[in-house]
Amino acid sequence: MTINVKRCYFHSIQPLVNYKVRQDRIKEIIARLDFMLEYGYLVPGCELQEILPEEYKENAMLPICGDDSVYLALHPRTELNLLGGSYLNGEFSAYFHHISGSSALVFDEHVTDNKRIKDRTHSLSEEVCIQDRVSLDNLVAVALPFYTPLSITKNFISYYDESNFAYTFDVEKSIMRDYVSKSKKIVENPKQEIERGYEIVNEFESCLEKYNRDIPCIRHDGTILDKNEEYKYIEENKKKVLTLIKKAEKLI
Repeated sequence: MTINVKRCYFHSIQPLVNYKVRQDRIKEIIARLDFMLEYGYLVPGCELQEILPEEYKENAMLPICGDDSVYLALHPRTELNLLGGSYLNGEFSAYFHHISGSSALVFDEHVTDNKRIKDRTHSLSEEVCIQDRVSLDNLVAVALPFYTPLSITKNFISYYDESNFAYTFDVEKSIMRDYVSKSKKIVENPKQEIERGYEIVNEFESCLEKYNRDIPCIRHDGTILDKNEEYKYIEENKKKVLTLIKKAEKLI
């Protein structure tokens, strides 16, 4: 199953930081997700300070005040109508600046229904400004930027197939060595490596389960993160990966 991300809106999950009690970045991001799910709404920046948990109000890495909108990003190849002055292909992209490569809430296309949308000149393309609280009832997934064994293996096959073994620069050989090392571990111990690769994903899933949110964690292309699919893909491509490893090792 794949979610059509071209028909979705996105909101990045920025870490919730208490400067007096620092955690690692993943835990701080999950703390923000936990706070969002418990509250049930995204709020305009000007309301954020009021609703923060007490331990974060004076020590949070969040603005004390903000403007009157909730910002949602569109996919750069969105299939949805553009609203409130939003546009595509700008010099500065809301999606690439704030969503791609970040953990993000993924909303269905109806999240903007019956909302007050500010018609404004946007500094970022692919951006819609909503002047209301946004309920998480329209939440359909959480997008995660983390590499898993499947994505590592798929990238290795894609980048280093038989027609692409012509590397002369040290930096390219360094990248290849990294892929070879990781891919070898994956095909030799797929279950162990998948479990290790899903440790972070499991933390996000546990947070969603805590609030009875029966929604998936996905990659940014919309594919659902699934251990069984990972194992199936790696087993089906094991022979091809081993062949590519042998070819790569001759060059590095």
